[in-house]
Amino acid sequence: MLTVRSDQLGLNGHDPVLDLGCGQGRHSFYLSKSGEKVIAFDLDIKDLRYVDGIYKAMHASSEIAGQDLPVLIQGNASSLPFEEASMQCVIASEILEHIFEDSLVLAEIARVMKVGAVLAISVPRFYPELICWALSKKYHSVKGGHIRIYKKKQLLALLSRHNFDVTSVEYVHGLHSPYWWLKCLVGVDNEKNLAVKAYKKVLEYEIIKHPPIFKYIGKILDPVLGKSIVIYSKYMPKDM
Repeated sequence: MLTVRSDQLGLNGHDPVLDLGCGQGRHSFYLSKSGEKVIAFDLDIKDLRYVDGIYKAMHASSEIAGQDLPVLIQGNASSLPFEEASMQCVIASEILEHIFEDSLVLAEIARVMKVGAVLAISVPRFYPELICWALSKKYHSVKGGHIRIYKKKQLLALLSRHNFDVTSVEYVHGLHSPYWWLKCLVGVDNEKNLAVKAYKKVLEYEIIKHPPIFKYIGKILDPVLGKSIVIYSKYMPKDM
């Protein structure tokens, strides 16, 4: 399921799109199918190998066009191997909450972005995340887990310090917050719980089938229960 909306990214099919912390590639795959030039970037080599395998299968089945596969790069977000002003769009979905030096990462993102380029950033929303932390220590106290909970104004201030002008703020995945509260309550690793299994089937049905009814449910639940906050902004350095 996508967290970031492609119609907010200012894409043109020519300039590269950096999916920073791509994980298992959900945004990368979607944008590649749409004809965008994607750079899938992640620290985890296992995730990148998974993404590579899916991309090869997509290419073989003609789901993505062209002779060359999208670019996959392993690296650290605090030291990006790209030239200044080389990116028209950067997606950083659900990564900052894992990173100690979040300001350094934002500085690196700003360095590689063209003036007016779009940054789409998402993190867990404050109060749904706070409930998860209260219900389960194991939810966040694992290697590579969440190290902080952002307040909206804290994240907006961080973006402003690095010359990003916010254009839109949204909340998404309203159905997912109660699911994670339930998992934290019964044990985050407890996949045998009947309620967890039933709720997971509902989410899988939403993700795979995209029934229209869930769009209406989302419009109601997302503003109130949305698991993630998504902020779209443009890089507008003050000295320009």
